[in-house]
Amino acid sequence: MTTILEAGISGAATDNRRLTLRIVTAETISTIAAMAQAHGGDVIRFMVFAAIWTANSQHLTSPERYAELYDIPPDAQRRPVPESVVRETLGIPSAIFDAYLADLIAEGSVERATGGLVVPTAVFTRPDQLANANEFYARFVTLITRLRSAGFRFGDGD
Repeated sequence: MTTILEAGISGAATDNRRLTLRIVTAETISTIAAMAQAHGGDVIRFMVFAAIWTANSQHLTSPERYAELYDIPPDAQRRPVPESVVRETLGIPSAIFDAYLADLIAEGSVERATGGLVVPTAVFTRPDQLANANEFYARFVTLITRLRSAGFRFGDGD
């Protein structure tokens, strides 16, 4: 029986799954470490913060909605995420999660709202967050370039 994954790569010129795994894993680790710099170099703190803000805005993914660097979604567009969802997403022990969340709330990077947790719009206007957005974009372009150089094709005519 052919799996969906095998069927999806059957037309590929080469099987580059292992190389793709190495590239994506290395770039992911490097990117997370870089993004953590805005959080004192603390990867877990970054992950708690990122899990909250991405959940707040995951419904805003169409290209015409808040796509540019300075076109930041207003608070009214952010959807609070239940604390339990963030805990489940990250899978870290409650004591660790609670400590990081308390710290993020104390500094104003995260707020409790009706329905859950929210990263307010003002946080994304801070120089460190704007720099992080630029850094992430550059690293994402590097990832795509490395994948294409390794023979990975996105199926979009490349």
